[in-house]
Amino acid sequence: MNDNDLKLDDFDRKILNALQRDAAQPQRALAEAVGLSQNACWRRLNRLQSAGIIKGHTIRLDATELGLPLTV
Repeated sequence: MNDNDLKLDDFDRKILNALQRDAAQPQRALAEAVGLSQNACWRRLNRLQSAGIIKGHTIRLDATELGLPLTV
């Protein structure tokens, strides 16, 4: 899919905002949060990934909690 072909609507933006807040939330919770069925949400997630808008999933670790030294 060409990036120029994909038009983001309000649901797409809601999905992206919700994922930025909590990318680890279950798909059911994400669908409920944005007002879509789980199936519709899944299709949109796949479309956003296929278009390259969602590149992957990451986690942030707390170095202090892990007992790792702070480097600057």
